[in-house]
Amino acid sequence: MILTPVVIFVVGVAMERFLAKPFYDRDLLDQLLVTFGVLIAAQEVVAIVFGRTGTIYPRPEWLTGAISLPVIGTPPGMSAASTIRVLVVT
Repeated sequence: MILTPVVIFVVGVAMERFLAKPFYDRDLLDQLLVTFGVLIAAQEVVAIVFGRTGTIYPRPEWLTGAISLPVIGTPPGMSAASTIRVLVVT
């Protein structure tokens, strides 16, 4: 966890010096295109390294089923997880 900010800092400085700085004296559109190009390339690298699909984890046993609320009972069509979300948000 300590190494990550240092690596990101070094990558950021390298990108600034070698990619952004040569475009300072050019049109703003050129700077934006380089920035978006770098972002798209970084996104693709992350997708290649970590994959494009997320991991689906099963719902914990204690969140399956319904929760009966003392005043209104069980809201129709709401699972335990949905009921907890509603109670936390409100």
